[in-house]
Amino acid sequence: MGQESTLTSEVKSVIVTLQAKLKDGSQSEELRVQSAGSLLGVRQLSAEILPSISGLLGASEPVSLQERMIKALGETGDAAVG
Repeated sequence: MGQESTLTSEVKSVIVTLQAKLKDGSQSEELRVQSAGSLLGVRQLSAEILPSISGLLGASEPVSLQERMIKALGETGDAAVG
């Protein structure tokens, strides 16, 4: 169980790092989109992932970033995305 606990801790750490990059407006749009894609791939591991991505929509983020986020969300095929 110790190894599983370590892995869970590492995964949570990566998720936190990716969410920080996603929300950081000083990061490049490309990096933020890549972070969103990575987070969407593991969205079942954290209830905070979808709200952190959808929270960028309608915000003061660049339109091109919002469009790319919408596309990434739509490509999940997940009904929870809406």
